[in-house]
Amino acid sequence: MNSPLQQDPHSAPWNVAVRQIFQEQYALMVRKHSDYGPGNINAFGELGVLVRISDKLERLKNLLISREENGKIIINAEHPTNESVEDSYRDLLNYALIALMLRQGQWELPFSPDDTTL
Repeated sequence: MNSPLQQDPHSAPWNVAVRQIFQEQYALMVRKHSDYGPGNINAFGELGVLVRISDKLERLKNLLISREENGKIIINAEHPTNESVEDSYRDLLNYALIALMLRQGQWELPFSPDDTTL
C-alpha cells in the first residue's frame, strides 16, 4: 500500500509529509518495543536513553563527516554499509519519545503489540 507521499514525496503538502513520518515512526516504535520490551530502558532509565542518544549522534557524525579541511567540515558522500543515516535519525526520534514517556511516567503503561497504526 503506497501513500501519495511514497509515490512522489515532493507533491504532497508539508503536513502530509510530517504525518507520514510519524505514522512510520509509530509502527517502528511498536515493532521495536515488541522485540526489546521495557526492561532494557528500565535498567538505566533516562540516563541510559541519553547514552543511546549520544551513541547515535557519534554514529551520525562518523557517517556524515569525512574530514575537516581548512577549518571546514567535508560531508561524506559515501553510503554506509550497515545502518543508514535515516535509520539513525529514526532511532533518535524514538529515543526522544522514550525519554518523554519516562519523564511523564508513561513508559510502563500496558502495551498492545498489534496496534501498529497511528
